Amino acid sequence: MHATLHAVVENQIALGDETPVRRKVQQLMAQGLDRHDAIHAIASVLIKYFYAAAQGRAPADDPNERYYAGLKRLNARKWLRSG
Repeated sequence: MHATLHAVVENQIALGDETPVRRKVQQLMAQGLDRHDAIHAIASVLIKYFYAAAQGRAPADDPNERYYAGLKRLNARKWLRSG
């Protein structure tokens, strides 16, 4: 799972401005995280949506909107406090 989440986030970064992920990585790194931790922080948001889908609770609307909204709320301090 760990390697899969890394690959998914790295692929989203590679999409450039097509998603907000590249900008979020840059923001998290500017807030003091190294790249690896920034990827983990983003993956912590992504996994919530994977889990909901696995439980049959996938959103009826565009799932990317909720994921992107979760990323918008993410910052380094919040992620570091999450454990």
